[in-house]
Amino acid sequence: MKHLFLLAGACLASTLGLAQSATNYKPGYLVTLQGDTLRGEIELTRFPSENGVLLRAAGTTTPGKAYLPLTTRLVQLDNGQRLVRRKLVLQRRTQVVTRIVGDSRDSIGVFVQQLTTGAARLYRLDYNLLPSTGTAFEHTKRETQFFLMETAPSGLLVLEQINFRPMLQSVFAGCAPALEQLPRTKFEEDALVKLALAYGSCAPGLPATDLRPAPEPAPKSRLLLGVRAGAVRHTLSIGNEPRLARSKAEPLTDWQAAVYARLVRPGRAVSFGAGLQYGKRRTRYASDYVVPVGFTNAGQQFALAAEFEVQALQLPVWMQWGAKSGYGFYVGAGAVPGLHRQGRLVSDALRSVVDPGSFSPRAVAERVTDERFDNGSVLTLGGQLTAGYRPRLGAGKLTPLLEVQYERGKELRDDQFLNGAAYDGLSVRVGVEF
Repeated sequence: MKHLFLLAGACLASTLGLAQSATNYKPGYLVTLQGDTLRGEIELTRFPSENGVLLRAAGTTTPGKAYLPLTTRLVQLDNGQRLVRRKLVLQRRTQVVTRIVGDSRDSIGVFVQQLTTGAARLYRLDYNLLPSTGTAFEHTKRETQFFLMETAPSGLLVLEQINFRPMLQSVFAGCAPALEQLPRTKFEEDALVKLALAYGSCAPGLPATDLRPAPEPAPKSRLLLGVRAGAVRHTLSIGNEPRLARSKAEPLTDWQAAVYARLVRPGRAVSFGAGLQYGKRRTRYASDYVVPVGFTNAGQQFALAAEFEVQALQLPVWMQWGAKSGYGFYVGAGAVPGLHRQGRLVSDALRSVVDPGSFSPRAVAERVTDERFDNGSVLTLGGQLTAGYRPRLGAGKLTPLLEVQYERGKELRDDQFLNGAAYDGLSVRVGVEF
């Protein structure tokens, strides 16, 4: 009886508000105790056993009206789900230490979900026992689910895991299919439903059916295609080239474009993407040089400039986190393998010239191209961090997006005379998915 006592406490003490969610309404109808049938859209509250259901007119978004077990006989959804009102007899016992000072019985009406029809009607009762509810059994195990079975000879029985088999042994007397299945039956919903249907096979005049809604098919993953392009400011530097050090670098703005595919699963916050990305990386450098003694123009200062550029072809792969709806803000992180192609370094270099009639050289600056960088393709490896936003713009198939991305990486160059170029960049991009 302790489980029934906890149930009574839950039913009578619950003061949870009725959630007015507009996303879980389903078509159906209910029947009041007076016999009136009301059709519309129905939402089941978290614990309908005590909190009831909400009913609103079909096609509206207004908050639904609450219907409790005290006033409602039946709730039927079009998907087959059914709630019926049942009265449970509860024992209320007040105990001080080991002395029982009060012992009475009462009945209370609750909603139970009917799982089967036929000679054995199986019900499930979900309820919420508030942690703040004080009872004589507040330190006992608290359950949140009951199974009940109703048959013509036995009436309504509350099944408990510890003794449901001996209890049903006598109820199912004379029905071989149910008795054969009973020893193997676990105290789980699916198993109990099969047991009730097996007993129903012994009474063909009462069709035995499973009233539970058919499970919704698992959402299938979808592959979204997208394009994006934008502006990016990159910084390139080479460790063993002092004139190309990061401290002397001035990033330049270039363009970047990408096509990609993203694997999403409806209702999941995580998605995965991969793509092909192409763009330019350019950086300008500036350094001052003072002509040393020994030249005719000793002491003259030169502002030497250089510009380094490469073409970047990359294959980014990433993981993305965002809202389960697929819209709104999101963040992502991933790896970016790729290639640097057609590297080109154009810089000011000093050389010595001897003017006619002079025996000392003079330093002059000229524009030269460093051939060491134009040596085919070089592998690169880096990472990226992304933050973006996808607005919801109606029911169209195209979804725009706006992104900010930071990337960092390095050339995998194996050259004892020239280190691989390191790079990092910040980009702002717009795109569209379809």
